[in-house]
Amino acid sequence: MFIISVLLVVVVAGCGRSVDSLDVVTPQGLEISNFFMVTLVIGLLVCVLVAGVLAVAVARFRGGRYPVGEEPPQVTGNRRLEITWTLIPLLTVLVLFLISLRIMNVVHANDSPSAGGLPIQVIGQQFWWEYRYPAPSNPSTQVITANELHIPVGQIVRLQVASNDVLHDFWVPQLGWKRDAVPGKTNTMSMTVLRAGTYDGECTNLCGIAHAWMRIRVIAESELQFQSWLTAQAQPGDPPATPQQQHGQRVFLANTCTSCHTVAGTTAQAQVGPNLTHFGSRFYLASGVQVNDPQHLRAWLENPQAVKRGVLMPGYASLGNDDLDALVAYLEALK
Repeated sequence: MFIISVLLVVVVAGCGRSVDSLDVVTPQGLEISNFFMVTLVIGLLVCVLVAGVLAVAVARFRGGRYPVGEEPPQVTGNRRLEITWTLIPLLTVLVLFLISLRIMNVVHANDSPSAGGLPIQVIGQQFWWEYRYPAPSNPSTQVITANELHIPVGQIVRLQVASNDVLHDFWVPQLGWKRDAVPGKTNTMSMTVLRAGTYDGECTNLCGIAHAWMRIRVIAESELQFQSWLTAQAQPGDPPATPQQQHGQRVFLANTCTSCHTVAGTTAQAQVGPNLTHFGSRFYLASGVQVNDPQHLRAWLENPQAVKRGVLMPGYASLGNDDLDALVAYLEALK
């Protein structure tokens, strides 16, 4: 146990990625992170104490100190010592329990809708994430996006985490903690992000063959930038501007793309797969598998299984080169 604790401290201190994971950007996460460090230090001190007592005992009472067959002095008990080693652990656990209760109250303080803030539905799918925001002009309707979660800095955000199929787990280390995505149940994760930036995470519950490629990207931005982004997301994508993009739209609407995807302003209105209305504005495709550029998108459309094994999307290798190039041009133009 002592060796494991020492190794853990070394890893946390020396691994840049681990330090980033502890660089939380929410008050709720900071409470959890600080409590983790407290318990880690207490555990390390206990390990050092036990190892030290053991080393002293081995050195002081090693074999050969007493003649063979002679018993060492017998100690019947020490009431003061017994009370001490009972009370210290008991009080330590009690203090940690009380601190845990306080942190739970801090973490869940804004879970109720009465606390205000921005509600965002987070829905786990195999193997991607869907996000639903209240529309800026009509909060009773929704703006639906996928894979990249935008949130405003300095404002209460209530993530309503659920699943549409199997168990998933929403975890972005720098937000501070995680929430299970359970079919038929909504778990709330309320937070206030204090610093703008891009924070990466992943599903941490084994949810199928492509589980390792179910990535999360959170983009925290100023209130003005967020409102501008949300207003743009509520609008239909730009219509195809070139003959190639127009041809790509016809290819898209003539194939099974429309059975799964939505592109606002077109006849494609299915909600099985990710909403593609503003697909071209996203940094990554396939929930973080590859950079969203024409080369990677073409490879994805031709053979999704070669890029992300287990994904439910069919391939379109049967399309001719001209049709594939046009389809890529159309999708990348959806800003």
